[in-house]
Amino acid sequence: MALGITADMLLHRRRLPAPGFIAPCLPSPAERPPSGPGWVHEIKHDGFRMMVRRDAAGVRLLTRNGHDWSAAAQIGLQFNEHIAEPGDVVFRHACKMGLEGIVSKRLGSRYRSGRSPDWLKMKNPAAPAVKREAEEEWGKRH
Repeated sequence: MALGITADMLLHRRRLPAPGFIAPCLPSPAERPPSGPGWVHEIKHDGFRMMVRRDAAGVRLLTRNGHDWSAAAQIGLQFNEHIAEPGDVVFRHACKMGLEGIVSKRLGSRYRSGRSPDWLKMKNPAAPAVKREAEEEWGKRH
């Protein structure tokens, strides 16, 4: 017996929703970089963290809050390589270069949404971005 598909069935068929936005993993603030094997580090630049997503809509760039910045992709994205040197050395060099700081990641940890104890961020207090953040925070409190 053949099964027929009616126009009504096509109009009322259920489509599975596209996968929703997945919140990013966020590094937890730390006073100093972790040391020892089992950690890699990357430079923390002043700017926006982007997630690349490929789905039926194409390839999109999303901010950590889910804003689609795909149209802005022509403005110079920076990919950060992991650095497998001691965290204190990487942080010291980042500070000397005037960069915002570093993010340290525990090797073998799972990527998960929200704050993670396996991702740690250390900020350079002398970096312009960090000073600006402190001033903005101070302005909110007063």
